[in-house]
Amino acid sequence: MDVIEDEKSKDVYEALQDLYGNILDKERHTSAKMTCEKNVNLSLEPRNEKYLEFLRFQSDIHDTPVRLAAWKALTNARVLELLPPLESCFGEAEGYLQPIEDNAEIIEAYVKSWTSGALDRAASRGSIAYVLVLHHLSHFIFHSSTGDKLLLRNKLVRSLLRDFSLKQHHEAMLLNLIQYEEKASSQTINLKDDLQLYSNINKRLDVLTEACEQNSSLLNEVKKLKSLVQNTVS
Repeated sequence: MDVIEDEKSKDVYEALQDLYGNILDKERHTSAKMTCEKNVNLSLEPRNEKYLEFLRFQSDIHDTPVRLAAWKALTNARVLELLPPLESCFGEAEGYLQPIEDNAEIIEAYVKSWTSGALDRAASRGSIAYVLVLHHLSHFIFHSSTGDKLLLRNKLVRSLLRDFSLKQHHEAMLLNLIQYEEKASSQTINLKDDLQLYSNINKRLDVLTEACEQNSSLLNEVKKLKSLVQNTVS
């Protein structure tokens, strides 16, 4: 912890982060170029499996145990906020946010960081750690929870709602999760976009309601969220 908080160590950490971002972008661009030149279907041909993994960043850097251990270490040390904002990262956003996380242990670790308060300062400072959690939790809870994942989704939603009921300062975080959308390439917003966003938010609130499994106290928390959302989008 002392090493991480030391000013010189922070400079080294920031330099390493920039270097990682640079390498990440080069690998992604090289992979895309390789795909175009060879004109092969990486997803269907077994002999090209190594290239598919490369394109999807399934390298040692993205090995699940390594990522899980790194996240837990940063959470336990309460230093997630030291990761810079996404716009300050050297690499492109896609390199940090893709592929979508589907490992249950890591998803649960994200929620634990949230409910334990370890993510609080990262949220207030706009750290990429917070954006990462919003990005992957939003996708897992609202877009990909079917079959076996449904039980985990409901469990995680209930944890977030209980946390919301106990910690008023987490209100903004949960609202951000409900309203999270990846930044579009165009900054132009029109009425159609607003209506679509409102429709998406209502569907997400329905997901939260379903996950409560008729728990009256949690359903009351969803009602509070609906009221808060209406105030923010109106």
